[in-house]
Amino acid sequence: MPKSESTYLPSVHLHLEDLEAIVQIVGEAGAGVTIADKSHEFTSFEEMRQHRGDTITNLKIVGRSPYVSVEFQRWPPFGHHLYTSEQDTRVIGAFHRIYEILRKRQSILSKVFPRPLPTIAFFSFWILTSIRVADLQAQSLLSITGYLLFIIFFAGGLGNSGLLTTISLRRQHEAMSFFARRRDDLLLAIVSAILGGVVTLILSKYFG
Repeated sequence: MPKSESTYLPSVHLHLEDLEAIVQIVGEAGAGVTIADKSHEFTSFEEMRQHRGDTITNLKIVGRSPYVSVEFQRWPPFGHHLYTSEQDTRVIGAFHRIYEILRKRQSILSKVFPRPLPTIAFFSFWILTSIRVADLQAQSLLSITGYLLFIIFFAGGLGNSGLLTTISLRRQHEAMSFFARRRDDLLLAIVSAILGGVVTLILSKYFG
């Protein structure tokens, strides 16, 4: 029996050229490509744009025979999914070509804080903030380090969920405002500033 292959995806930033490349790859692997959101199927991305606007939050691209699907769903989180039910060379090749497109477009936060780092940071935060010691300075250091780990968990959780995903039905050079294009960079700069401030506080207070 054929085995399936699937992977969950972090937040990504996609433009029309990325979507067209995915559709082409799915089409080359078989026949019967469909484009849809939660409620409707569309004959093209242009038709989808006319009905849904330039930016969408839900998208499913499906090749029926053999079955290959790429699904983006901002809510609930972790809703992005790449799946195939086949294992022949052509389909697996298509699967990995699509994955490579998505990997290049993934959120910067998911690259800086990849899985399973946010999960490790969360459990480390929970352990450190549960510890109680008599020495006041040591207790403060444990607490500050714990909250530092929580920031890593929060930033990594955002990047590895679907909450930061943007899907534009226009080409990259015409699609987004400066803020939208640089949103990940700004978020990373804020997180880095907070982390840097906490580390500086720890070093100056306990090792200065």
